[in-house]
Amino acid sequence: MTAPNFSSVLALIFDLDGTLIDSKRDLIRSVNAMLHELGREQLHEDTISGYIGHGAPQLVGRALGNGATEVERERALKFFSRLLRRPQNGFDLRLSRRSASARTSICAPHGHSHQQAGAHQQAHP
Repeated sequence: MTAPNFSSVLALIFDLDGTLIDSKRDLIRSVNAMLHELGREQLHEDTISGYIGHGAPQLVGRALGNGATEVERERALKFFSRLLRRPQNGFDLRLSRRSASARTSICAPHGHSHQQAGAHQQAHP
């Protein structure tokens, strides 16, 4: 069996969220950190787990509840999004020298596909 030839590959995209890593724990912690930052009570992890799967704006909105103002939602979403830009579960993307010419992107689609952690990082030899 011969090794695949990736010399014509221009980009590599890694979908981490639920594919290569289980981000549920990170999302639960991030929601509760956001609530703490806003001076609100934290939610049980089972409650937050039920909110996961429809993007960050909906997750944040459901965690805040119906009484939250638009300003509160925007502030909460900004804080939450900053938390998600950190490397998830210590995941560190390393590519071999043979892939050094390819561009890489990490996709963790919490409703912010254009603002992903590590998006469009140049590969390091």
